[in-house]
Amino acid sequence: MDRGETPHDRSGSAVPNEAIADQSPRKAIPPLAIVLIPEALDRLIELYTATNKPDETTNWRAERAKYPTPKEVAPSPRQKK
Repeated sequence: MDRGETPHDRSGSAVPNEAIADQSPRKAIPPLAIVLIPEALDRLIELYTATNKPDETTNWRAERAKYPTPKEVAPSPRQKK
């Protein structure tokens, strides 16, 4: 999309600016991919811990706290209720 061009939805209708502003990056991530984010953040924490960069480690730990682990999201299908 070029600058100045109005964004359009799939039907070809113009999308209001408010609708664009309401979209967070987290909403744009497919649901199946969301479960990979905590794993990636854990790897970043390990990297910055190993390279002795405590400020980066702290930043990524704070970001990691925003995502529950898969065990916190749903019980295993084999677990009884």
